[in-house]
Amino acid sequence: TNPMAVLSKVLADTLGADRVIGLCHGLFECYDALRAIFNIEEEERIRIRFGGVNHFFWLLDMKIDGEDGYRLLREKLDGRNFATLVQEIHKDGMGFSSDKWLAGELLELYGFLPYVGDRHTCECFNCYITDKEMMDRFKLVRTSIEDREDMYQKQGERIAKWIAGEEVDMPLGNTPSRETAADIIRAMLFNEGFIAVINTVNVGQICNLHKIEVETMGYVDAAGPVPFTTGPLPEPIEALVLPHAEGPAKNYEGGTLRRHRRSDNGTRCGSAVPSPDHKRHKEDGSRTA
Repeated sequence: TNPMAVLSKVLADTLGADRVIGLCHGLFECYDALRAIFNIEEEERIRIRFGGVNHFFWLLDMKIDGEDGYRLLREKLDGRNFATLVQEIHKDGMGFSSDKWLAGELLELYGFLPYVGDRHTCECFNCYITDKEMMDRFKLVRTSIEDREDMYQKQGERIAKWIAGEEVDMPLGNTPSRETAADIIRAMLFNEGFIAVINTVNVGQICNLHKIEVETMGYVDAAGPVPFTTGPLPEPIEALVLPHAEGPAKNYEGGTLRRHRRSDNGTRCGSAVPSPDHKRHKEDGSRTA
């Protein structure tokens, strides 16, 4: 569940880092978007090097059939927003989709594509979900605790109908999920190596982030998870991600050691970061979705 970084770190320190892996399927949404853009069926034709923290990772490099993926993407875009190329829209668990306009904006600003789940990405900035004009521009929808409770109730009713063999508005289907929990459990129980997206304590796989849970590719077997090295985040991306690594780490340390002053500092450090171009966008309207 969320916030994954802090919760996974607590469990890792309690149970052992070799027994705890945070899971997320966000990377597969990026693959789906790129497959749609380049009209590619086989995911293996796309190679991505990525890294960051949960819900705020970035595609640092990508290859399409061995060629520079960002060059090919820029050619496809031809000055347009990334969202204009995405034909298949992924809806989140609440049934909403932003159509990836924010992902396109950040790609234009920083030169790298973030996780394309805009309703998660926007939470890492203070300018996109606190301004109605910005929310409308990027097609972002905020939901309440009551909305989520209603979703849980509906999902519970749907599961009960699946079990009873009754007709449901959303058929169960027989397509395997991209969630890899079962594969990882099997790999650890039977010592069968498995490669997956994992969130684990940063031991150097992203060398310019704090020692908190980070999201990279990794290998899992009976010995536990071994993260693959991503390397340092580019400077502008590091500046965006670092508060979301340092803040939770300080909050965790403050809570664990009962140092309330440090916990308060961590909260401030972990606050959402603004887009440096936000003010200019508002003044001259130079960037349009």
